[in-house]
Amino acid sequence: MICGGGFFRLEYDLPNPPTFSYIEMLKARSTGEFEPIFFEWYKFVGSLAHLAMIISPDSDGFRKTSPRNISVITGLINRCCRLMLANVALSHQGKFGETTVIVDRCIFESAVKISWLCSDPKQEYFDRFVNDGLRADVEFKQQIEENIAQRGRVLLIEKRMLNSINNYLKLSGTTEDSVNQSKRMPKFNQLMDKTGHNKLQHLVRQKLGSHHVHGTWSSLLTHYLEPDETGKQLVLRDHDCPTDTNQYVATIQAVLQAVTDYINYAFPSGKTGKPLIDLFSDTYEEIITLFEEASTIRDHLQSSEF
Repeated sequence: MICGGGFFRLEYDLPNPPTFSYIEMLKARSTGEFEPIFFEWYKFVGSLAHLAMIISPDSDGFRKTSPRNISVITGLINRCCRLMLANVALSHQGKFGETTVIVDRCIFESAVKISWLCSDPKQEYFDRFVNDGLRADVEFKQQIEENIAQRGRVLLIEKRMLNSINNYLKLSGTTEDSVNQSKRMPKFNQLMDKTGHNKLQHLVRQKLGSHHVHGTWSSLLTHYLEPDETGKQLVLRDHDCPTDTNQYVATIQAVLQAVTDYINYAFPSGKTGKPLIDLFSDTYEEIITLFEEASTIRDHLQSSEF
């Protein structure tokens, strides 16, 4: 999975999904340890997202829209790709699950925003995303200017910060007034509702996922503390937390939905993007089928222990 480089015109030399030997699958099915299998699928989905990201807007059938709108979406996909790549590096030895779950929560949020932006081709959605993202920068700019007015002179560091913020506004194709007057982004649960996520997904992926971002008590019990030998007292846990199968699959689902929504947005006729959409759909079905099998095996193995 390589992140970076330029665009390419859409052609259909599509990547092949991962394959597993009989021995690898036998080991997973006998032990219930499917993490190495889903790790490979996680990498593959990251590569599919990268492929979607670098499709050239000059491709036949690509939606006619502003370059900034495409930059918004492809920038978010690039964020997903690079964070997935970081998680691959972190989790390849079965450790740092306490960190990968935080990163995956960030990937999920970006994926939902991609789906929301692609759900309606209105320019308003993109304007709200860009302007809302610059709101704190503009507020910071105004505070710097107030400090300069009170002091009567400009500090060098203030000049650099003002130049940086003004450059962001210029690159964004917006103004300070537009940022101040723009409607705020919808709340995240509203984004999820708009993009077809149900209440259970909202609870599990957003609210429970936020435990690990904010370091709540639930997060400490999951990754940073554990019962001692007596089971009566909590002691500090070492960095031996694996990335769970559920975590791999939840992120895969969100990213596949996001890039599917992007291809449908980018190729409104549906014809040109169909081979990619079919690949995303087949990948999703393969992963969900395997996940259901893994869950059944794991439940059976756990029940046999009691």
